[in-house]
Amino acid sequence: MRCFHVSILLALLFVPAAALAAQQGEWSGPYAGVEVGSNQSSANPEYSVTDFSGSDFATAIYGGYDWQLDRHIVLGGDIFYLWNAITGHIECNFGSCLEDDVGSNVYGLDGRIGFPFGYQGQFMPYVKAGYGHFEFTGDFEGDADGWRLGTGIEWRFSHNISLMLQYIHAEYDVKANFFAKPVTWKNDNYTVGINWRF
Repeated sequence: MRCFHVSILLALLFVPAAALAAQQGEWSGPYAGVEVGSNQSSANPEYSVTDFSGSDFATAIYGGYDWQLDRHIVLGGDIFYLWNAITGHIECNFGSCLEDDVGSNVYGLDGRIGFPFGYQGQFMPYVKAGYGHFEFTGDFEGDADGWRLGTGIEWRFSHNISLMLQYIHAEYDVKANFFAKPVTWKNDNYTVGINWRF
């Protein structure tokens, strides 16, 4: 019993080494997480706006479930809520420019397929696709449904915690109060996140 307590103490003192040596690889089960990063947003209206884009802070919460089908294939899905902060977008129309403060909230469902590799399969690159409901915040009003497509990699460095890097591209054909015609609004999210697995 004393040896057991000594081992626990050493693991706590040498977290990096313990993390690398941890037994990983079983991805099946529920998880919840949070991510932060940046969003690059832009619009492609059907009339003479030539430059309309901005960069802002993004954060999201999510929860989901993974099924490990075999050693190298994992299927999963999650629900999410994403906040893209309000920031200035420069609009140029017929030679004159102005700045609009625009952000968005998005919620929806993503599915993904992952491919574990490495020692005990603790690294998992993945691709994902899904659906999102988009709502403007800031100077604009309007909402729309659209698609999402992305990729990422997750590192399960302990039994209950994993880190991830992710990129998501999304497009929404939205009718806003400001635009005379519907526009294709694009969000490109670059985020890092932490997941808790149960």
